Amino acid sequence: MTNAPVAVRVARKADTGRICELLAVLGYPTRSEGVERALSEPGVTVLVAEIGGAVAGVLVGGARWQLHHGATTGSIDALVVDAAHRSAGLGASLVHAFVEILDRDGVPRVEAHSNARRTRAHRFYARHGFQATSAYFVRELTQPTGEPVR
Repeated sequence: MTNAPVAVRVARKADTGRICELLAVLGYPTRSEGVERALSEPGVTVLVAEIGGAVAGVLVGGARWQLHHGATTGSIDALVVDAAHRSAGLGASLVHAFVEILDRDGVPRVEAHSNARRTRAHRFYARHGFQATSAYFVRELTQPTGEPVR
């Protein structure tokens, strides 16, 4: 942990390798092609937090219309900070920057997705005003080989 200032900015193609490393920490091995697609995908926001000029955190999010809410909802899909820089305010800075973007765009709500086993992350989100309101269920439609699940 360090007291260096934190800077948050929109990710660039040059950040791809570091973003892949950070997402792997969450258990999401990601190829550079996937990051590059996210960087150019409409509706996807990828923010990085730098400390001392080095990328040490990433937030991947987006916003989409949800009929059941009758409004667009922002979504934090991935948030990770390098272990050496946790509790230094990078995660909070990333969330704050993303919420500002959503607010500027008139998005009235944001939700965060976090694996059930990540209890430390759940406490982080609660400290930042998020409430646990529902469970999130996933069904894989293809196997890692690309073959359909039967």
